[in-house]
Amino acid sequence: MSKIRQDDERAYSPLTEPQKITFEQERMELIRAYGYVVSGWVPSSLFLLFAIADWIYAPDLALSFLGLRFLFVAAAILSRYFLGKIETLFGVQLLVQALLVFGGALISIMIYMLRDAGAIYYAGLNLVGIVSLTYIPFT
Repeated sequence: MSKIRQDDERAYSPLTEPQKITFEQERMELIRAYGYVVSGWVPSSLFLLFAIADWIYAPDLALSFLGLRFLFVAAAILSRYFLGKIETLFGVQLLVQALLVFGGALISIMIYMLRDAGAIYYAGLNLVGIVSLTYIPFT
């Protein structure tokens, strides 16, 4: 086989030079991908979609709740921006966990503002808890 042919095969082969990825880098990329999902358009749109329930269940507080919901969307957009900038595993973990805690805190504030022990908003805390449980295997 000619030298030129060998060089061509190496140039087109995806396995010519394997990349060295450490376990920590792999975990960081997994958590970063999880963070992109948590801060993506689906959770943000669902958080805003529940504003319809606010108008039905608590019409007097619906505008206040809408403001709280927009705070979550703003936090999700900011966290999505910073996810690409953070270079450490701990930083990525901290940012994703902070977004999850922030979402739960906003729902807790809504429950407190309702002053109703049987509020349907506890279901939102359950959703945040389920999402948080999916985060555990990556830590």
